[in-house]
Amino acid sequence: MPRITLIALTAFFVWLLTGYPQWKQQRTTTTTTTHTNHDSLKTKISTEIASLKQEAGQQVNNPEANGQQDTQGDNRPIKDLSLAHYILVTPFAALYILGRVILDTVRYSVYFVIWSCERSIPHIDDWLFDKVTIWLPKKYSELEQWWIYKGKPSVAAYSHHFQHATLPAIIKNTETFFETGYRIGCTVSSATQDFIDAWKRFTQRHDWHQLTTDLGNVAYIVIWAPLVWVVIRSVRLANLVYSGLRSVAISVQGDVVWICSTLIPAVYDYMITTRLAQWIYIGILSAGKGMRSTCLALHQYVLVPTLGRFLIWLVKSIDQAILLLQDHTIQQKLHRIYKWMAPKIVWTILEFSGVFLEIVKWAHSVCIQLLYPAYRLFMKRVLPSLAIAYQKIVVHWGYELHLYPAWVKVYPYLNTPLLWAYTNVTVPLLNGVYTFVASISNHVTRLLLVKLQIILNKAIEISIFYSQWSYRITQSWLLKQAPVLSEIIQNSYQVFLNACDWDSLKQDTVALCTDLYDWIQVQSNLVYLSIERSLSSWVKEQGGGEGGEKQKLA
Repeated sequence: MPRITLIALTAFFVWLLTGYPQWKQQRTTTTTTTHTNHDSLKTKISTEIASLKQEAGQQVNNPEANGQQDTQGDNRPIKDLSLAHYILVTPFAALYILGRVILDTVRYSVYFVIWSCERSIPHIDDWLFDKVTIWLPKKYSELEQWWIYKGKPSVAAYSHHFQHATLPAIIKNTETFFETGYRIGCTVSSATQDFIDAWKRFTQRHDWHQLTTDLGNVAYIVIWAPLVWVVIRSVRLANLVYSGLRSVAISVQGDVVWICSTLIPAVYDYMITTRLAQWIYIGILSAGKGMRSTCLALHQYVLVPTLGRFLIWLVKSIDQAILLLQDHTIQQKLHRIYKWMAPKIVWTILEFSGVFLEIVKWAHSVCIQLLYPAYRLFMKRVLPSLAIAYQKIVVHWGYELHLYPAWVKVYPYLNTPLLWAYTNVTVPLLNGVYTFVASISNHVTRLLLVKLQIILNKAIEISIFYSQWSYRITQSWLLKQAPVLSEIIQNSYQVFLNACDWDSLKQDTVALCTDLYDWIQVQSNLVYLSIERSLSSWVKEQGGGEGGEKQKLA
């Protein structure tokens, strides 16, 4: 949809630009001869307007003759035009004038913009030439002077500040950073060494070889032995399942082969030798003949008499109904009902048909006597007159004789004030604002840089001081409280050990785990043996039942 809109707008602007060369040529000639033929054009337009008014009056006074003259492509003249026709034509004329005004406004605005651009190209060329040949060399000379008097001293001041203030601060902060990092590294190294020594002492106080052996025994008893037991028995059960399924498949295959190779040929030979197939065929034919004779008998002895009797009854019923309707009493009843209903129905139908015919006649008369003459009047008389009047009055008289000459006369007076306001007010104001903003930004940037350096230095010094202070306080507190903390932990551990009989708890837990393990092992063996017996008997049945079934079938 956006592409279609873009294509439509492009086609519309291309169509608008088709008349630009003629408009440009006319505008060029008009600008050169505006002052000479102003009066002649004015008199000509007035005479043409008077002639148009006279023609319009003649058309109103003598519509038949004009209708006969304007019937191009239509042989029927316009007759009996009234005020209603002109009232109907008025909205179309207003819409036409409004549409033409909008379209011409857009068209002439585009033409005037393009023409203004073409006229401004020489001025732009002169401006570029002035900028390249005069303004740029002048600015280059001013830039050289600015560098000598302002830029070079500023660079020297910045470099001096960087060498004597910024660089020493960076070096000092770097040294402080690396010194702090070295101290932190020494502290971490000493703490790591203490941890290693404590771990070694802890490992030397225990028999790790015995601990590893005990853990291996526990893993073998709890994990490895049950896993091996489960895997071995699962493999054996899978082998039994495979054997049983294989025996089933072999027995089914043997049964199918025996049926196809032995049973079906034997049955076929038996049927041939005993003429069973012939007797079956004869039986089917006999059954077909019996069904045919039965259907014929039903049709002849049941359906035909029944249908005949029903049709006879139906005909007699119709005759009775006709005789009943021809009765004098029934006729009187029906006549009364007809006299009561028929006039109202007929009257209603006649009324509706009359209303419908009146509506059709009214619509036909409106179309023939009002709308169609108004359309012909607008298309053959009003539209050409409107086009001529619009072209002469709006375009030539309004735009070319009054609006554009007024603009041409006012434009030279506006050009000088606008140029003066641009050169003397706008450009200095913009330069002043730019200079003010640039100076403020430079000053603020310089001050912020110095303040930021000072704040960062202070923040680093304060953080280093408080870090060292907190580290020293924490270290001294830990050294003072370490014996007390270790004694508290040792006492808590002793109280926890003395609170319970850990040996009895250990013995009871081991005994419970052993009993649970034995019970699980026994139950698992029983379940496995039951499944194994069931699968073994199933496999034997599948393997031994194949020959017996074949013998029974044989």
